Formats: sequence, structure tokens, C-alpha cells
Amino acid sequence: MALNTKGNILATASDKGTLVRLFNTETGEQLQEVRRGSKKSEIYSLSFNPSSTFLSCSSDRGTIHIFSLSTVQKKLEGKSENE
Repeated sequence: MALNTKGNILATASDKGTLVRLFNTETGEQLQEVRRGSKKSEIYSLSFNPSSTFLSCSSDRGTIHIFSLSTVQKKLEGKSENE
């Protein structure tokens, strides 16, 4: 698990390590779900950049994934994905 610097977004990894879910900590709403891969792995770390526009994920597969959080930011600002 990881919190962003503002504490309003929580990132969690699934037991299999294939999915990462992002939640609004104030409402509990799931904001986004991203796939790290299809094979089981152990997630070593989840980390937000300072402005919470990207999330990185490292695992025992020897890879690092970087996900854009533009959809999350729009949801937190109350905008639709088409705006």
C-alpha cells in the first residue's frame, strides 16, 4: 500500500500482484484499476510522484511499471473523462 503526499489517494496491490487499485481516501471510491502483468509476482513498492500524476510499481519480476494517473486527477476534480 502507498499514500500520496496529500493523503487523499491510496494505492493497493492485489494478492497476486497483477492489479493495482487506487482509492479516494475521503470517500472510499475506487478511482482507477491498472494491470501490472498477468503472471503472479510479489510487489516490492508502490510510489507516487510529488504531484500524484504518476504511480510506480516494482516487483520481483525485475520490472518497474509507471502508470499515468490523469483519470484519477480528473475524478478527484469532479470532471468527466471526456473533458
